[in-house]
Amino acid sequence: MSYTVANWVWHLIGFVLILLFCLPSAYYARLEQRFATHRAIAVNDIVRAGYRLGDGEVRPLPDADLDQIVAWFNAAAFIQKQPAPRHNNPPASIVLDLANGEQVEILASQPDLDIRRTSGRKKVVYWAKQDELAGYLQKLCAARPHLAERE
Repeated sequence: MSYTVANWVWHLIGFVLILLFCLPSAYYARLEQRFATHRAIAVNDIVRAGYRLGDGEVRPLPDADLDQIVAWFNAAAFIQKQPAPRHNNPPASIVLDLANGEQVEILASQPDLDIRRTSGRKKVVYWAKQDELAGYLQKLCAARPHLAERE
């Protein structure tokens, strides 16, 4: 075997090894995104957006805030799964109904957030951290008396 043939054989072996290691890694990354607990959402996927204060009535969320809320939600850091939200009746929550039938509730929980994703009968509750979104929910809680006076 000449030097050039041996060189090409080793290059070919190296290429095959790279493929063998890279393809499973890329596939694992896709699986990880698909089955992740905290999955990103797109503004276009939201059918209905609202907020709920302590009284339980869902009011429409201002359209101007929706883009920022989705950006904050997607930037939130997943902490851990929980069996149930830390508060039975949170002072404020944001409710997002998605086109695929899933509902995402962002619940105020001092100092972070509880997120409840409901798809059919399956519910997943987890704890997440995003300071700006938690601050937005706290402002909703603080605005509650003013909202009641206007109505």
